[in-house]
Amino acid sequence: MKIKTYILTLFSTTLLLGCLLALFNWHVDPASYFGRNPYGLYHYETLPIFKSRMIERDQYDSILIGSSKVDIIPPETASKWGLKMFNGGILGVHPEEILYYLQTVADTQETIIAGFDFYMSNGGCKLYKEPDFADRSLTNLLRYTLSTSVTRYSIQSLKWNRKGRLSRNWPTGNMDTADLERSNAEGFKPDYALYLGKLKRITFCNYKYSSKRMQVIPKIVEEANMRGARLIAFLNPVNPVFFTLFKELGIEQDFKRWHREMKKMIPGIIDLTFAPYSKRENFYWNDPAHFTLKTGKSLLELVLRRELGPPVSKN
Repeated sequence: MKIKTYILTLFSTTLLLGCLLALFNWHVDPASYFGRNPYGLYHYETLPIFKSRMIERDQYDSILIGSSKVDIIPPETASKWGLKMFNGGILGVHPEEILYYLQTVADTQETIIAGFDFYMSNGGCKLYKEPDFADRSLTNLLRYTLSTSVTRYSIQSLKWNRKGRLSRNWPTGNMDTADLERSNAEGFKPDYALYLGKLKRITFCNYKYSSKRMQVIPKIVEEANMRGARLIAFLNPVNPVFFTLFKELGIEQDFKRWHREMKKMIPGIIDLTFAPYSKRENFYWNDPAHFTLKTGKSLLELVLRRELGPPVSKN
């Protein structure tokens, strides 16, 4: 009898704690899985879910997708061409995730503007995120509400909210660059050796050119063609300091190979790799991996003007 009581008590307690944990994660909803996220804050690992819910809040006829470089570009720039665009840029995104995003979340947009980076060819690093952010099955729901990682994100969101931290993204998806712009205006100069060291450990860790990962690129083109969407692709500008990094890591030839293959896989891709957009002054001094807001806006205007002609509106 005592054993049955003990088991029943243990089961009831576990069930209660599980329900409380699920309720807590549902309320905070750090990845906006349920579309709640009352604090508007996200974590890098949950950004794909966050962005997938944001795009559902309005009707967009076009999407801008790519890495965190693309995340900076203000999509309202495209309104001059009569486009209502959402910025789907995701930190550290890889081709597999771009394809999955277009197949599941951004599957109705008629215009797709995609920016590509060299790091996307790296097969030596695992994905930042498993591509399941469009999955709303019961299994995924339980995994989200009861996982320790989401609980950790929920607690962190509460801490950030208490400290007065605001959302880092505008409703149209693009990153709020106010802090970067402020630091840039103040002339902050970072320790590049330290920054490049971070890139070695994270972005280009165990770099190995992946033909398998590169084969996803044509599938992105096929996805756009299959649904009759217009795909406008470009290669992101590369800060000159990165070429020093490529030389140190011995991956200069891999970069050249990637550059050649991208042009073959996407005929007509707009190449912005080198000057004038690759000039050092076009990037943030305190973040040499990302071009400035002004540069991003100018870049999008160039791409649209080249592919769609002059803007139809001056607004």
